[in-house]
Amino acid sequence: MSLIINISILLRFNSHHSHLTLHPFPSPLISQHIAPSHIKPSLHLSSHCPLIAPSHLILSFNKRPLLVILIQVILKATRIGMKLNLYVVRHGQTHANAKNVLQGHEDSPLTALGVQCSANTGEALQDVTFNEIFCSDLGRAKDTLQQIGCKSPTKFDRRLRERDYGPWTGKLWSEYHKTVNSSGNSLPGVESDDQLLERWCEFFSEILTSHVKRRKKSKECGGNNHNSSLSEEENMLLVTHGGMIRTITRHLIQFSPRPLGLNLSRCCISNNSISQFELELDDSDHAVTEPRNCDVIKVFDCKHLAIR
Repeated sequence: MSLIINISILLRFNSHHSHLTLHPFPSPLISQHIAPSHIKPSLHLSSHCPLIAPSHLILSFNKRPLLVILIQVILKATRIGMKLNLYVVRHGQTHANAKNVLQGHEDSPLTALGVQCSANTGEALQDVTFNEIFCSDLGRAKDTLQQIGCKSPTKFDRRLRERDYGPWTGKLWSEYHKTVNSSGNSLPGVESDDQLLERWCEFFSEILTSHVKRRKKSKECGGNNHNSSLSEEENMLLVTHGGMIRTITRHLIQFSPRPLGLNLSRCCISNNSISQFELELDDSDHAVTEPRNCDVIKVFDCKHLAIR
């Protein structure tokens, strides 16, 4: 038996995977993968174009209540989800930065320039109300956050620390890069890119899952109050380090619908730079490990700094 469903959506069919990616109108950047194990659809499109709106979606189901499956498909296809605006700030300049010395998990106080630029960063973010703030537990990140002046609840997390440079901590950047380039590999005792990514993904999944559960609980407590002022968007601030920001950016741009052409190995991530990502999240009852979509607003932006 076949059922023809006319749905006004933007639809993209990925022939390399056993699922459909549905883009609800009018937000073509938001995608939802639909691949229930009990559904084996046969797909026919009215055109060979990769994007079609509207189109005829023909699904064939065996031994399943068609009405139930139809409702599930429509709900999944039109679900908007939750939005999270993620702001990522690098700490202000430290005395070690000024001397081009590797800090890693060690610390160095902010310079006068670092204090001033951190205050400028606070002015640039003063119109943003942050629902949550997460900060590296290292002193230079804490001092930067203090200068930014945000009053929102803050959690300090060691997983947002800089890369651990091990025996290279306290040595010059130039010496380190010369050795890395000549060896072509990670150096003994230095935290690898994979290790850095692992602790970021652990932290990221944890905060996303917590965020979605809290939002769902807030909605449920609101009951049937359609006049609720609960916003579909929230803002989150991370204050962290250059190596971690490079890792975060490399991870999140995978979920962007547009290629950015960034060569992250060569990009300069200046002190007090601001990156902004708009994340679209599924309101899942399970652990949320990644965003459904990521719109990159800006990366490593320093236009707000009056003093360079």
